[in-house]
Amino acid sequence: MIMQSTNFLLKKEPVEVAPYLEEVKRRADAEALSLGFFPSEVYTQSAERERLVVAVHRSEERDTFAGHLLFGGTFPHLRVFQIYVEEQFRRRGVASMLLDDLILEGEQGNFLTISARVADDLEGANKFWARRGFDALKVVPGGGPLPRVINIRVRQLSTPTLFSAAGFGGAGVAADLQLAGMVPSRSPVFSLDVNVILDIAQRRPRCADVQRIMSAAMNNELRLVVADEFVAELERSHQTGKPDPLLELARGLPRFSKVPVVSAAALSLRIESVVFSQKKLRVGLKPRDKSDISHLVAAIHNRVNGFVTSEDRILKQAKIFRSQFGIDILSPADLSGMVESDPLLENAEMNASFSGIELTVSEISESLRIPIEQFIRKHVSDESVDPDLYLSGTVSSHRRRLVAATDQQIVGCAAWESPQQIRPAQLSLLVDDSQTGSRVAADYLLDLAIRDSCKRAPALIHLSGLGVGKTGLEMAVARGFRRAHGSSTWCEESLVKISFGQVISEDTLATARSRLMELAHVGLPPQLPPYCGFDTGLRVCTPTGAEIAVPLAMLEDLLSPTLLVLPGRPCALVPIRPGYARELLDTGRQLPLFPRKTASLFSERVYYSSSRTASVLVPGALIIFYESSDRGKPGAVTACGRVVRSMVESRIPPGSQSRGVLMESDLPQVMKAGPVNVTFFDTVLRFKSPVALDELRTLGCCKGGDLVLDFINTPTYIVA
Repeated sequence: MIMQSTNFLLKKEPVEVAPYLEEVKRRADAEALSLGFFPSEVYTQSAERERLVVAVHRSEERDTFAGHLLFGGTFPHLRVFQIYVEEQFRRRGVASMLLDDLILEGEQGNFLTISARVADDLEGANKFWARRGFDALKVVPGGGPLPRVINIRVRQLSTPTLFSAAGFGGAGVAADLQLAGMVPSRSPVFSLDVNVILDIAQRRPRCADVQRIMSAAMNNELRLVVADEFVAELERSHQTGKPDPLLELARGLPRFSKVPVVSAAALSLRIESVVFSQKKLRVGLKPRDKSDISHLVAAIHNRVNGFVTSEDRILKQAKIFRSQFGIDILSPADLSGMVESDPLLENAEMNASFSGIELTVSEISESLRIPIEQFIRKHVSDESVDPDLYLSGTVSSHRRRLVAATDQQIVGCAAWESPQQIRPAQLSLLVDDSQTGSRVAADYLLDLAIRDSCKRAPALIHLSGLGVGKTGLEMAVARGFRRAHGSSTWCEESLVKISFGQVISEDTLATARSRLMELAHVGLPPQLPPYCGFDTGLRVCTPTGAEIAVPLAMLEDLLSPTLLVLPGRPCALVPIRPGYARELLDTGRQLPLFPRKTASLFSERVYYSSSRTASVLVPGALIIFYESSDRGKPGAVTACGRVVRSMVESRIPPGSQSRGVLMESDLPQVMKAGPVNVTFFDTVLRFKSPVALDELRTLGCCKGGDLVLDFINTPTYIVA
């Protein structure tokens, strides 16, 4: 195939590229500092596979080599390895011509993205990629002889199953679960049975649960509505002439409008058959039975989120009511548990050394209220200042409020409500792009909020698009946030993501599918496909009804933190000392007295091991950490993660040491044994119940008395 534009042609067929192959090699070697070095055979093999495109300039005398594009990747992701244009032909659209041809080919082949690795110091190259819609979504250390920083730039392709198909193109995002429609416009609604109010009035054992529900309603976390029967029932028991504060309170509660007679009659007949036995129906219903039915009719007709009652016979039929009427039947304890606030995540506050300075993350105290307000007003217009960033909330629903600062300079702040199961988490994030450490601060604050939100159950998180800033936006996209479905710009309304917080294996898939469908109307496949690499595709149904193919790595990011244990997915068990585990995996329970290692700031961290581990610590593998015994405490598996990439190095690569926990004094001893395998991993999930050594032996992870590094064929025991 030959693509022509003015006096330039693109040649892609092996026979057409062959005459220019040596020229490509010479130019690539001469520009290796900018393009990266590849062995000679790479160009030959790429030409044979039609992965080397050559641009030529046509003239009357002859065709002249003008540039080339070397690409690769695995479906559904393309990667540009090199793009080069001869100096005499630059600024004539040759590079764009090469790239446009690859974009067109990728879209016709239903690829999802094209990515490129661009050194941060190449200003002109970064501007070119930015103009072509390639957003810098991640920064990684370079692997060459120079201590360079590499921008991972990604462009979303306009394929029919992706984000752009819904009209949201050009955002550099590879997949989107289209979660915007799940943002509720108001708090969830619950209907109360009379016996729930009586639990408070008569100080029954359930009194504390009802008090918590009332507090949540006052905090606008939920809405409470009653049926006409609620007031009528209290009126029937009212003694004329005596004051009745409970009745007066009931008369002031929000009430449903009357249910049409025909609809009420039809629903009553259906409810009778569910709640009452045939024997009772033959004998006849008592007034109390009919009253219960009236409450349920009003709740079901008005499609409330749940009906709260202390009546055992109704609670016992909760599954039937959910399947046949689409309503949850809850006890006061059930709803109380859904709105109960948890303490902030352990180790949320931290103090870590970073690039010669110390980054401190702490709760926003009242003494910081004015500086925080000034910081917000500096970055957001006065009319748009979000008070959630510096107001503490109420005692019963404490808001998480954190500030990140270096050398007394505020870098960023974040705030979100304490985790609850009844509504999505609302997250506010503001980051000063100009401050040193802004990217690290954004990564840490986002990671903390995501993990906190799913601590009790999988959660939807809505991140306010106001004031997030470029850095915050880039980090949010990397963590799986996507633009709200229906928004026209990234800064409009909110970004959305699912935070699942649990491992999904064949044993837990049914439960995971149910939770995701209930939470966000997202459908996972009924069976996990065999593992075929990081790009293994999974068919996912979005809330809009579209079925999209999402690569494994991307799906784990969209649902992060989570790991999908696909059949055949490699899994490696590695040892780690308790002291290192506390710093690298956050397994400690108390805030350290001294600054923590920088690794605790990053969502992507580094594990150093012998070069012999390179064959098992491969990209996409699960890495299981065995924490050795300490001070009489037996050793156990305490955490797991996901290998992103690994490399065998004769020296510690620049940029990796800050993501690990080895001391400077440890490095000579580590390197003394020979080359080191440097493994970058993310998605750390800490085990609720550590797996002891005896159980590891039962699982076949130990030989004799020693722990060995090996694949685990069926890692279904991972339950974070």
